[in-house]
Amino acid sequence: MGWWRGYVAVVVWCCVSVVCRVGFGGDAGLQIVTASRTTPEYTRRSEGDVIELSDGRLLLVSMEFSGDGSDFAKTRLVAQESADGGLTWGQHRVVTETADGDMNVYSPNLIAARDGGVLLLFMRQHRAGELTNHVWKSRDGGATFVPYSEFVPRGDFSLCNATVKRLASGRLLLPANPPVPGQRAETGPYAATVLWSDDDGLTWSVSESRVQLPLRGAMEPHVEQTADGRVLMVLRNQLGRLYMSESVDDGVSWSTARPTDLISPESCPELTRIPGTDDLLMIWNNSFDPKFRSHFGRRSPLTAAVSRDGGRSWQNVRDIETDQARAFSNPGCRFTRSGKAIVNYWTCEYLADWRMQDVIDLRVAVIDRSWFYGAGTEAAAGPAGAVVQREIGSRRELFVDRFLIERMRDLELRLQQPVLAEPTTEPADAMEYGTVIRDGDLFRLYTRDGRGAKFDGDEPEVTRYCESRDGVHWTKPRLGLVEVDGSRENNVILKEAPYCHNFSPFLDVRPGVPAEERFKALGGTVKSGLAAFVSGDGIHWRKLRSEPVITYTKEYAFDSQNVAFWSESEGQYVCYFRHFLEGQLRSVCRTTSSDFVNWSEPVPLRPNFPGEHIYTSLTQPYFRAPHLYVATPTRFHPGRGESTDILFMTARGSSHYDRTFREAWIRPGLDPARWGNRSNYAALNVQQTGVAEMSVYVTPFRRFVLRLDGFASLHAGADGGEMTTWPLVFAGKRLFLNYATSAGGSVRGELRNAAGEPLPGFGLADCKSLVGDEIEGQMEWPGGDLTQWVGQPVRLHLELQEADVYALQFRD
Repeated sequence: MGWWRGYVAVVVWCCVSVVCRVGFGGDAGLQIVTASRTTPEYTRRSEGDVIELSDGRLLLVSMEFSGDGSDFAKTRLVAQESADGGLTWGQHRVVTETADGDMNVYSPNLIAARDGGVLLLFMRQHRAGELTNHVWKSRDGGATFVPYSEFVPRGDFSLCNATVKRLASGRLLLPANPPVPGQRAETGPYAATVLWSDDDGLTWSVSESRVQLPLRGAMEPHVEQTADGRVLMVLRNQLGRLYMSESVDDGVSWSTARPTDLISPESCPELTRIPGTDDLLMIWNNSFDPKFRSHFGRRSPLTAAVSRDGGRSWQNVRDIETDQARAFSNPGCRFTRSGKAIVNYWTCEYLADWRMQDVIDLRVAVIDRSWFYGAGTEAAAGPAGAVVQREIGSRRELFVDRFLIERMRDLELRLQQPVLAEPTTEPADAMEYGTVIRDGDLFRLYTRDGRGAKFDGDEPEVTRYCESRDGVHWTKPRLGLVEVDGSRENNVILKEAPYCHNFSPFLDVRPGVPAEERFKALGGTVKSGLAAFVSGDGIHWRKLRSEPVITYTKEYAFDSQNVAFWSESEGQYVCYFRHFLEGQLRSVCRTTSSDFVNWSEPVPLRPNFPGEHIYTSLTQPYFRAPHLYVATPTRFHPGRGESTDILFMTARGSSHYDRTFREAWIRPGLDPARWGNRSNYAALNVQQTGVAEMSVYVTPFRRFVLRLDGFASLHAGADGGEMTTWPLVFAGKRLFLNYATSAGGSVRGELRNAAGEPLPGFGLADCKSLVGDEIEGQMEWPGGDLTQWVGQPVRLHLELQEADVYALQFRD
């Protein structure tokens, strides 16, 4: 146990005590002070943790950064004390410095030891991605700390401040943030897990579970035990909402993370129990803006919410800080024995370009426990007191994401599985990269025929064309356009390398498009770039110009089906194309154009979960709700015999893909031939093939069917559940639902004002229950039609039992 001999085992005190107060909050029960201000030498003072000592004093240990104040600058851990409940803080004293040769010392955590001492947990970062975690112990009320244990030496288990918790069993639980297995610690993406100790911090074990999320991953986990013994983990991420995982075995294993009702930018949340109650407290940044320059939204406001049902729903949403010109981040909350919450967090100003400056102060909010139960919104509807509403007009909205949903209880968003239809006696050509276009009452199918090509864009490849009047029975017209193997008696429309490799057409619905350019297409490889083609009839094609219209050189790209369309909602052309994310994973880029010739700088969308290859994107406007883009990409598993399956994703305009549904949408199935490479590609475009049916075409030529709008549903089992939307601004006299119930099930609805109060004549008791199965079932109330509420924010509250709701639409 002599590994710490190189460290100073006593605390270096500064002799001057100062008061650093920023002022009191405007609400009774909320007081905010600055505990530590920056200096020219230490330009950032941030990330800390607080503990109440046995004599009632508060001890705060935080970080001081020298140099430029970046995350990689040299640091030291410093301590301050407060003798008046956190309203004033003494001058700092040094606890430990960055060791010689190391990068910095980071992420203080404080917790009471069983023997009355104080444990200080932190990490030393030797270099990027190489960390050692430490426990130091004080037996004299925080006056001095000495090394106690070292664990996961020179590993990559990064810690966050103020996260260590003691469970009812006595186990210490310390969340950690290693990279996803096989990924670099310097860049991520990151996974979340926990370390635990059953001997009060002397030795530690590591959970084998890794909680993972897309983009940068699952970051800065915080944990808390609920009244029923579960342990919840809340996660920073880039998906626009806080996600949670849970453990039922004291942190040994963890569930798949699921979204909460709380919107959030990429920032660190805090989760804790309110003492004397079974209630949970969340402190986080209640905002989200995917177009914001930094972290998908401002780290403001800093907001609190209470859950009385173990984290399933959140109420009493109240703002602690609201200045939109500042960021408030990395909150840590500890309650004193008198019931006051001591919340420490760092703050800085936003620069003119909305980057966060590196001059950072550490603040403390002292909050009465009763304050958290004061007047607030019923659930997280954006900044407390603000109006967040969805302007849906008379659009059809599908329950494929949480766009409409403010909160729900005992319901789930359930992905629906397409059903394989009987093989047709008149199939189209076997598809490789296929596209199906509905042109009036004619279905047009385009597909590559590789004809033994040895590489992408090889000379033998051609594009074939088929037709159908019902989307089920197909013909292969003899067009006489292209000579193949000495004959023109074929259905080939294009034979021009390398464009036939991934020739992907679409019907251009742009207002005013010239008749001779009614159809457009993209095709090409990374060497040629993507060339633009146009056609007046979908059969005779010409290049729009000789040069490519889209090029990309950052990494290998275009070696898949690259799709484009005119977006009615965005008023521009949109292209989703294949690239290799950071040279490793097959992924998706997005670019836009006003004229189909000049395209914007491509933006990587990063829809991949860790280690996941997205082979195609197949992103398309849904034909019954073109503002909603649905995607049916193929997921490629190179480590599993190069097998494939098909996913379901969505996007709204320029936003990133929504991955509410992580599992496969269409599995390979019983046929062994479908378990190899290139065995499961969906054709571009889902099409309506019956009054209540739509079809998905899949290689080699299979047809899967599902109900109209039926990609996913709001689902309730026998016990029932409920959902409340954000305030909706709609147009139309009536409300129609696409729904299905069992014989014993039902759907009822209630209209509420923006404040959540039922509208007279439109309550649950007034609503005629929907029982049955309808694509367009009208929800009716004795209050009459909805004309009086058009243009006003109205919430829709639904109660379901043994039922699915797929979509809704307000219209005349």
